Amino acid sequence: MKNYQSWKRTAMSAFIMLMILIFSCEKKPDCYKCTTTFDITYKVESSFEKFSTSDTQEFCDMSEEEKAEYENLNTGTTTDESSGLTTITVRTTICTK
Repeated sequence: MKNYQSWKRTAMSAFIMLMILIFSCEKKPDCYKCTTTFDITYKVESSFEKFSTSDTQEFCDMSEEEKAEYENLNTGTTTDESSGLTTITVRTTICTK
């Protein structure tokens, strides 16, 4: 009977320590990787040149509303004209978990 109670105490102590370890672990926050792609076109008279580049940023603890706002603010098209050169930049931003 003495061995049973000793074993029971040891098992209970191990269980409590395991629960403390599980619930005390630092949880990684939800993070979004937001990639903005820039499609750039240069036009001079009837010829043009086109290229693309992108940039990825990581944001943690961003709400769904903040993600949508970031995507919206960083998506769009701009056109600049100067001395016969037209530059069209199309920005597209997509955030994923």
